[in-house]
Amino acid sequence: MHGSISGKFSPLLAEALSIREALSWLKGIYLEKVIIESDSLNIVQRLKSQDEDFSRVGLIINDCKSLVKGFNQCVFSFVRRSANSVAHSLARAANSVSGRVSWMSHPPLFISDVLVSDLS
Repeated sequence: MHGSISGKFSPLLAEALSIREALSWLKGIYLEKVIIESDSLNIVQRLKSQDEDFSRVGLIINDCKSLVKGFNQCVFSFVRRSANSVAHSLARAANSVSGRVSWMSHPPLFISDVLVSDLS
């Protein structure tokens, strides 16, 4: 893992950083096939692009592309924000959590209603 990062970031940079962290975590638990969904079309397009990008966000995207090489299959998919409510609930909750938290077996209670809504 890359450790905690403090400060204020643009939404684009924050999304790229969160995807990099997710890929790093998924690689660490030895998953072989992953699907990463994002409501940032810009980020998804950059992740799928073969073009070199040396911008601040581009450097994080390059890290993501390197991490992807460790998976048998990795798909990046754009989803509308309305279909990404669980991620937004988790992001809001992350503002009040210090340190790392992960849920492997059961989701946290504060997103149970959102999960049920997404499944129906």
